[in-house]
Amino acid sequence: MAAPAYRKQLSKRGRFDWSKARLLHEAGVEYWDSWLHSREVQADTARGLCFSHGMLAFAAAQAGEGVALAPIELVARLLRDRRLVVVDPHVLRTGLGYWLAWPKPSLRALPEPARLFRDWIIEEADVKD
Repeated sequence: MAAPAYRKQLSKRGRFDWSKARLLHEAGVEYWDSWLHSREVQADTARGLCFSHGMLAFAAAQAGEGVALAPIELVARLLRDRRLVVVDPHVLRTGLGYWLAWPKPSLRALPEPARLFRDWIIEEADVKD
């Protein structure tokens, strides 16, 4: 993901020049090497900027500072508002995800606020039991 102007600046004849790209990293979450390898793209991963949180990397991308890797769910609004654009549609499958867990009713009743939150998050995620 990058700012529209950044993508345009580093694109020639519809191809993004990864060799000139500044990669924006989230500390402790390093997927650039895997993404680049799976895409068979060459880029200097050491030349980028490192941020303590992904949201800071996304903000830097919006400001035209480089390219960030992002789960589409976390940047959907930024993409919709055209503050960020997709530089390359290649998706890296990490096998990681989010899990929602709660106790069996026979062990402990789920407090009402927790039950409401659980039901809301399931509805938002459109997950079926």
